[in-house]
Amino acid sequence: AATLGAPRPAPSGHGLMIRHPHTDIEFFDQWPGWCTGHLIETADVIDGLPFMRMACVLAWKETARRPKDLADIAAVHRLRRMWTGP
Repeated sequence: AATLGAPRPAPSGHGLMIRHPHTDIEFFDQWPGWCTGHLIETADVIDGLPFMRMACVLAWKETARRPKDLADIAAVHRLRRMWTGP
């Protein structure tokens, strides 16, 4: 991730982040209230890169419930219904 840009303070005020220059992917060095080691150990690996599990992202967003999270929460629930059926 460090090859994509310089780390800058995360909007949350917790740790540092790097935003991918061509996609809506953000890399963080910590996630408030979560053990970074656990998140890495349980990550989904896609094309060799570890990604925080969707269930953890959803739990974080449902707890934070910031205006920007509401659309993401709805999108995760739509995906879940697509994967599991009505």
